[in-house]
This record gives sequence, structure tokens and C-alpha cells, in this order.
Amino acid sequence: MNRATLFTITLVSALAFLASAAAQGQDKPTEDPNAAQLESLAASAQRFIDAFNQHDAAALAATYLPEGEILLRDGTIVSGREAITEFYDENFAEEDGGKTQAAIEAESVRFITPGVAIETGTLHITSADGVVTSHPYTSVQIKQADGTWLTGSVRDELGGGSLPSEKLLALEWLIGDWIIQQGDAETLLSFTWSDFGPYIEGSAETAVTYEGNVGLSTRIGWDGQRGGFISWGHDSEGGYVVSEWTETAPMTWLLRSKGVTSDGESNEFIQICKVEPNRQSFTWTIRDQTIDGDPQPDRVLTAVKRPPAPHLSAKPE
Repeated sequence: MNRATLFTITLVSALAFLASAAAQGQDKPTEDPNAAQLESLAASAQRFIDAFNQHDAAALAATYLPEGEILLRDGTIVSGREAITEFYDENFAEEDGGKTQAAIEAESVRFITPGVAIETGTLHITSADGVVTSHPYTSVQIKQADGTWLTGSVRDELGGGSLPSEKLLALEWLIGDWIIQQGDAETLLSFTWSDFGPYIEGSAETAVTYEGNVGLSTRIGWDGQRGGFISWGHDSEGGYVVSEWTETAPMTWLLRSKGVTSDGESNEFIQICKVEPNRQSFTWTIRDQTIDGDPQPDRVLTAVKRPPAPHLSAKPE
């Protein structure tokens, strides 16, 4: 592929804390936009604590999504309400006198989207003889149609960090179809959750009227060693690129990218992806690019989210 026409794409619950956070929002001159959400999350946390302290395993399981899961520190996964009910029933049956009680100490709540919240904190379990065991946790809370919240997953954090799949929720805005228009080139992007594992899969096709179509496939995952996202991209001409992602500001990522073109030339550049507040568009800046050591012009592109395709039952005009 001629360098002048090269177009490489690589994008591509918790009671005390929640209640106090909502109250603090009311004290501010400007109302906290998440105050109502925090109050609702606090109510969900209270339902969990009430069910636990009453040793009602079925009620505890009902605070999870039907397909919700508990990830234990030893790697065991308890998945689905039936299994979660059995899990708590077994734990309560092992207690002496059934006097074990729980309390939640939340540390933070981060809204990934208006309907998805990542919550971190500590669950304190007090046994019948007064011994307290503390379990740091990270949970994914999902808002329901009636305004309540259910737990999608919760991980006991002793001995491990959040799962890569939980980390990827920070890029949930990317899921869907996008279009980039630049001169004679129109690029169609599509991102979906991977069936293969904890990844986001992406594809792109760039139509350049004088050069033909250039396709790209990409996979985004979590690099546990570096503590950041990483993506791998391969284009239809035989080139590839690897990008390390760093969040430099809310909804802004810097990607350091290195690869090789289909002609065997080294390809290095910086990308900056800045997402608009409505999450319906993002700007994508490509700068400091060199191909085989030769500087390339900087580019600033805008991707706009495409509306869903018409339903098959829609009548033609």
C-alpha cells in the first residue's frame, strides 16, 4: 500500500457511603446529579444487609441478577440465583446459633453509564463469638426498569484485583456502530462484546475511492501486568499494530501504538481518543506518526454513532 494512502485504524451495594454521599450532594449549592441513584443504591444495600442478618438465603439471591455471580478469592464462581441461594444456605448452616451478622462499608461508587455502577468497599462479617472478618469487594450494579439496582457480579478482592471483564465496562460506550467521514474515505466501525473471553472485538472497513477497501479487525483487552487496556489490530493488507491505552482524563484515552505495515515498514504513532459527554461521538487524533522513520501528517477525525438499522418488519415507503 502506498504510504500516501495508508489509513491505519487501531480503535478503535454499600450503605453508609451511599447514604452519606447522597446527603452531601444535597448540601452542595448545585445538586449532585447522581444523588437519586446513590439513594437507590443505598436502598439496595440495605435489602442485602437485612436479608443477610435474617439468614434468608433466597432473599439474598434476589438482590442479584438472575444470571448474577459471586467470584470467591480461591477462583470459585457461584453463578445464578439457585447456586447463590445454595451457597448462602450452606454458609448459614455452618454457623453456631445463626447469629452471624454483616455490615457494609463502601468506599466508592463510579457510574460507568447511568445504568451501570462499579462499587468498591468492605463487607464485615461478625461471627457468633464476636470475631470480625473483613472482605474487600468490587461489585457491578445494574439498574432495573423500576429504578432499583441488582448485583451483576461481586468479587471478594482478597488476593486479587478486579476481573478484566469488569475493567472493560469503562469502554462500554464503544459498543455499537460508528462512521468516520474524511474526504474520499468513509470508515465504518463496529464494536461488540467478545464471545471468546473478556474482550471487545472491533472491525472497520475504510472505503477509499481511488485505492479500494481497507479492512481491519481489532481486539481490546486488559493488561494485568501494566494495569491498562491493550489492543491488537490487523489490517486486510497484512499490517498489524499493538496499542497501549492510558486514561489521561475522564473519557479521554491516549494510545501509544507500534506496528508494522504490509510492506514491512515500522509504524509508530500516538492516538488520542476523546469521547463527548453524550457518548454519541468521539474525536480521534493521530499524531507523531512515523513510517520507517519518515514523519507523517497529523490527523484529527470525528466518529459519530450510527442509529440502529430499521426493524425488518418496517414497511417500505
